[in-house]
Amino acid sequence: MVVRQPQVQQDCPYHWVNEPLVRLSVGEPAHCLHSARQLFGELPRDYYNVVAAKFGGGVFNGKTIPDGGCLGAAQREVEGATDLSMPVQLAFDAWTASKSDSRVVAAFAKWSMCMAGSGYHYSTPMEANNDPKWSGEKASAEEIAVAVADLNCKKTTNLVGIRMAVDAAYQREAISQHGVELNAIKAGLVRQAATASAILAKP
Repeated sequence: MVVRQPQVQQDCPYHWVNEPLVRLSVGEPAHCLHSARQLFGELPRDYYNVVAAKFGGGVFNGKTIPDGGCLGAAQREVEGATDLSMPVQLAFDAWTASKSDSRVVAAFAKWSMCMAGSGYHYSTPMEANNDPKWSGEKASAEEIAVAVADLNCKKTTNLVGIRMAVDAAYQREAISQHGVELNAIKAGLVRQAATASAILAKP
């Protein structure tokens, strides 16, 4: 059985996160959030409006939807003034930078050559994953064969290990450059945990 991944792009670092709420909270672009819809199906309009006021808020079941929806209200109560956008942005920047790093580009090239040896011509795994031919209800024999070749080529070229190592190197560099700000955010997270515990302890 082939478990299909949604159509993804290299600038969507959270494409592996299946929960739309999480994708909304980290502020991924609309084309990235679309992949979550592919996994879960199209959720009702009211879901996005109540949860994140994506359609202007208003009133639902006689209650006013707060600014930013229930997610926004919960974040304000728990997070306070702590801005958590920097770690997310730094991770996004690291992922984006790593995809054009010479080590990753070379790994993609080796993976592509490996795939060509099996008769499949793709420049990157994302291109193989997003092939329009894989649009049927069930995986075809060819799709399964490509998936097996992809897995084997990733193993033989250590593509995943290289990509993750390079991404981690960019993240470590970002951490060293923004240590003061990140330590302040870390302290804010400790306060948030205490606030959340206090909220959950309420009868």
